[in-house]
Amino acid sequence: MTTPASSSPQRAAPVLSRLIQRSLEGTIPLMELCHSDPVWLCMVPSPETSQLSTRSAQQVFEDHLRLRLQGRLEEDLARNYAADVVLLTVNSNDCGHDALRNSARRLRDQLPGAKFELIKKQVRERFALLIWRASSERFDAADGADTFFIQDGLIRLQTIHYRLLLSADY
Repeated sequence: MTTPASSSPQRAAPVLSRLIQRSLEGTIPLMELCHSDPVWLCMVPSPETSQLSTRSAQQVFEDHLRLRLQGRLEEDLARNYAADVVLLTVNSNDCGHDALRNSARRLRDQLPGAKFELIKKQVRERFALLIWRASSERFDAADGADTFFIQDGLIRLQTIHYRLLLSADY
């Protein structure tokens, strides 16, 4: 059995490398790699990924808030955040989903069983702002402000700021 010359791994590697690079640059939608055969490599857009990449900043922002308020961190990360998302806070200058997991864990530790109040939401083009506060048995969070840069259906940058106050119930 012969295969077309273009299917050889040596010839496919540069093409695959360019496709991955273009995907990372955001010039083509993110794709899923699949191995349908030991020799053939194919790029198949996931219906879920394709659909998510066309969402507006408003849709991504609202989906993020809904999932977080429901405590669905992992689903939020998978649906709404770029794998290399940048997170900037007073405590961190980091990137990736683990940075967000660590930040969420820190917030849970500081505000156990917190009740969050979303005070104001603003979205303009690729940018979003959330003003919030929270109360818990241990601390209250005042002056919460998160900003987001959203592109191609994913959050690419998030900043987080809040001020901890000793809870009146503590």
